[in-house]
Amino acid sequence: MTDRQNGRPIQIITVLIIPAALFFLGITLQIIVGYFPLGSIQFPVNVIIFAEILILLPLVWILFKKRRFVRWLSSPEAALSALTFFTFLVMIMAFIPQSGHPDRLGFTRVTDSMMFALSMLFLAVVLGLTTVRRLFPVSKRNVIFFLNHFGLWIVITAGSLGQADKREVTVICPSEQLVMYGSDHVNRRVELPFALELGEFILKGYPPKLALLDSTGKLLKIPGDQLKMVDQPGLFKIDSFRINVETFYTNAYVRPDTVLSVRGVRGTGPAARVVIDAPSGKTARGWIASQTVKSFPRVLNLSPDISLALLPPEPAYYGARVKLYTQSGIEGEERLIEVNQPVRAEGWKIYLQNYDASGESDVCTFSAVKDPWLPLVYSGLVMMCAGALGLIFISPGISRRKQT
Repeated sequence: MTDRQNGRPIQIITVLIIPAALFFLGITLQIIVGYFPLGSIQFPVNVIIFAEILILLPLVWILFKKRRFVRWLSSPEAALSALTFFTFLVMIMAFIPQSGHPDRLGFTRVTDSMMFALSMLFLAVVLGLTTVRRLFPVSKRNVIFFLNHFGLWIVITAGSLGQADKREVTVICPSEQLVMYGSDHVNRRVELPFALELGEFILKGYPPKLALLDSTGKLLKIPGDQLKMVDQPGLFKIDSFRINVETFYTNAYVRPDTVLSVRGVRGTGPAARVVIDAPSGKTARGWIASQTVKSFPRVLNLSPDISLALLPPEPAYYGARVKLYTQSGIEGEERLIEVNQPVRAEGWKIYLQNYDASGESDVCTFSAVKDPWLPLVYSGLVMMCAGALGLIFISPGISRRKQT
């Protein structure tokens, strides 16, 4: 392998020695100092560090580009060394469970360790100097190189320094109660610049499914389709079993001696009156019902080893209608929060995380996330995408012109 910039072979020994030296330096610092306090580098300290690195790297190259060490930091050897060190730490994370519990060497919390801090610093410096080195002369090839590498530098540096400013708060919101606080990952109370009042929780499910179960309550092992979706009376067939759904209730109140069709009653579920004919000629008739928060499932036994059940409906959609109050002046504005469709308020994104409709009133759990560095990270990703498009559509044309 050859370094095209210097016209000499890449020293594989150097590529391996540098990561090893940095790894043992990180281990030593980890034992002496402990974990790297990345969580304490918050605004405005992280912004100042980001700006200093952004300014210092070009200055270092302009002032010391003739120094052998500085030129090495912008070489393929240094890039391979940085990637080798980072890849080795990723392998540690893959093989050693990241439990979050501290250990002396930092192997169970690699991303908080001194080794990881050194790796990210080394990678940022090498990537930054490599990018600065290719700024001039200005050409299409160098512009593409700049977009790819500077975009990656922004993603790595902003993503690392911005971790301390990221806030994620869990907000538990009962129905018709105004909630303006939540709890973080260590269960500390967090006051929010907005308040939510849950008005209505919307849950829509797929139709329930008929299923044959064995004596252990598991699906009967039969060829073909084992489940049949049902939402109205009709004839169904599972393997050689013929099932006639005579009556179907979307919401039923199920008791040992009766099954009633109801509407608007919490804790109810689907039920059906069925007749099932087995291949052996045996026939069974009765009610089957899905399990709900207020009742056990009701099955129809065809034999000691086979029974017919109505599985609970699977959720198809859920959302929450809330009233939003903010410090900027929004008063009781109705918003719909859906899965993967958050609501924005005061710089926060509010996601629907979970729900509990088992009690007398709905309770929704929201996740409020604030990440002020995310737009900067996205800008780096956009630059990388632009650079990738340049590699696909522009670079081949440059190469062809050089060949001719």
